[in-house]
Amino acid sequence: MEKITTFSAVKGPCAVALGLFDGVHLAHRQVTGEMVAMAKARHLIPTVLTFSLHHSVPRKKAGQKLLMSEELKLEEFASLGVEQVVMPDFDDIRDVEAEDFVIRMLLEQMNAKALVCGYDFRFGKNAAGDVTMLQEYGRRFRVEIKVIPPYDKDGAAVSSTRIRQLLLDGDIREANVLLGKPFSIRTVVERGNHLGNKMGYPTINQPFEEGCLVPLYGVYATVVQVGGARYKGVTNVGVKPTVAKEGQQPLAETFILKFDKQIYNQPVTLSFVRFVRKERKFPNLDELYEEIRRNVRQVEEMDFGELLSQET
Repeated sequence: MEKITTFSAVKGPCAVALGLFDGVHLAHRQVTGEMVAMAKARHLIPTVLTFSLHHSVPRKKAGQKLLMSEELKLEEFASLGVEQVVMPDFDDIRDVEAEDFVIRMLLEQMNAKALVCGYDFRFGKNAAGDVTMLQEYGRRFRVEIKVIPPYDKDGAAVSSTRIRQLLLDGDIREANVLLGKPFSIRTVVERGNHLGNKMGYPTINQPFEEGCLVPLYGVYATVVQVGGARYKGVTNVGVKPTVAKEGQQPLAETFILKFDKQIYNQPVTLSFVRFVRKERKFPNLDELYEEIRRNVRQVEEMDFGELLSQET
């Protein structure tokens, strides 16, 4: 799969799925799945048009943390059959008028022959364009437009907002159901204070990528992917209040079961499976150590199903 940042480099003719796709959750998969099916049926190149948010975000997304890094998002698109992802910086297109976005960018530069989007997709300067306008352009230029209705799960629409709140509440199981996969991060392992070594549970420390969501502070059962292997992990998300230093930023600190290698400065994928307990401050280190031992035993006894055996 190819990542493209300029419209002039897009290969066409193509079918295009439109959206931000934060999390690439179950509802997003309805959009991309329909696009890939249309591309296959019409011999078009399956394409996603989304945006990089490094410098600014759409107004309705202001203040919201992202569910997924760009790196993981691109991998997810590739697994869904997408062949090219067009990802310009949002700053570069935010002031493009809605008509120009459709005619000049989608139809002329991308040579789009079919467009798929969610029911609430908006586009153009000040989000002036909506699906009704998109359908009008489709009829005018004889481009097939497919609008995907809300995708409901347990009586409510699946959305990034809903998943974001579940993660902030610590409901990792339900969040993973709506995502269609475990909530994950991939960042480089940093050196810590080695306190875990002293208690017999050496840990790896991973920062959360800037702009990405940090779930509820607490302890989680996780799957740790190192290279091509997967291991059970016990992960504390937060600031370690028992031993925290002033101004400490939240980290994912993980004890990897049955693992004894040094992996500093290496990227590691951490997938959250179950919530174990909330983060709390212990009166002394002995009680902290005993709770860590208890949490490790809990995770050891958990059945992770196929998560540890999936091919990487």
